[in-house]
Amino acid sequence: MEYDSAPRDLVLQRYTNHVNKSLAGLARLMAAPVEVSSAGTKVYGDDGQTYLDCGGFGVFLLGHCHPRVVQAVRHQLETH
Repeated sequence: MEYDSAPRDLVLQRYTNHVNKSLAGLARLMAAPVEVSSAGTKVYGDDGQTYLDCGGFGVFLLGHCHPRVVQAVRHQLETH
């Protein structure tokens, strides 16, 4: 499955604005795949590949959108 360039461009623009401008530039230069979505232990790239996400720290070790973490965040948002 291939993705159109719109999600890639959006991800790279957001990286430029909010994460790391140099990393976004490098990804553009090298045509490196970028993450367009994630679920559990999987990360999905704009190249159509599925990657196993083995990195992270803290809450990220539980996987993306772990139900208990999402529940706790929702509870906190609704509390304040």
